[in-house]
Amino acid sequence: LVVSDYAQKAKAGLRSTVRLGGGIKAFARGGVQATQNKHIETSGGTETVNEIEPIETNPYAGAGFKVAMGGKIALTGDVVAVFKEWPNMQKNEYLTSLGFEVKVP
Repeated sequence: LVVSDYAQKAKAGLRSTVRLGGGIKAFARGGVQATQNKHIETSGGTETVNEIEPIETNPYAGAGFKVAMGGKIALTGDVVAVFKEWPNMQKNEYLTSLGFEVKVP
């Protein structure tokens, strides 16, 4: 018996960017994340969907930066917090990313 849990997530929101000078930009973002969980059991090659949970929506907020390293290359990073159970901050979901951007013509 194999039990699998899947979460489908989608975000919608707004982002605002501020140029700080010297090729550096900062941004703030916020919106809502929708999540739907699915629980599947597989036994003997037969897959059974046990439960599809209702769609849950939670607000999110985040901030990040972009540093230009020449005309076509930039370093980016951000952190986003999805607020699962306000005001209990221990249940939040935190997402971080660090990226490298290359512009092509």
